[in-house]
Amino acid sequence: MQGLLITTPQQKDALLSNYLGVISDHYFEQIQEFTLGLRQEVLIPLEELQEWEKKLSERKIFDDLLYSTALLNNKGIAYEKANKIDEAISCYEQNVSLGYPARHSYQRLMVLYRKVKNYHVELVVIEKAITLFGKPGIIDRDVVNWIKRREKVLKFLTR
Repeated sequence: MQGLLITTPQQKDALLSNYLGVISDHYFEQIQEFTLGLRQEVLIPLEELQEWEKKLSERKIFDDLLYSTALLNNKGIAYEKANKIDEAISCYEQNVSLGYPARHSYQRLMVLYRKVKNYHVELVVIEKAITLFGKPGIIDRDVVNWIKRREKVLKFLTR
C-alpha cells in the first residue's frame, strides 16, 4: 500500500503542520496514539492524503473568497462614510457577484438603492437575499425583515 509512513516525531509534526484541520478522526486518533507512545508508526494511505489535499484546496478557495469579501466590504463602508454612494454600491455589487454568502453586502445594497430611489434594483437585491439566505422551516430575522422590506418596495413601485 502506498502512502506516508510516520515513524518519527518530526514527521508527525510536519504532517500536523500541513494538514491540521483536515485530518480525519480515524487518523487523528492514530497520530495521538503515536504521540503517546501507544503506536510505533502511522501509515496514511495515498488516497487519504489526496483527500486531505483536496480539502486544503477547498479551504484555500473559501479563505481567499472570505478575504476578498471582507476587503470589499471595508472599502464599501469607507466609501459610504465619504458619501461616495456609487463607489460603495460598486464594492457591494462585486461582493454579491463573488458568491460568498455574506449578508452585509446585501443589507447595504438594499439601503443604498433605497437612498438613491432605485427601487427596481433594490427589489432584485431583496429577492436574491431571500433566495440565498431563506431556508424552509427556519425563521430567520433578516429574511423576515427582507420580506417586509419587499412589501414596502412593491408599494413604492405601484404608486
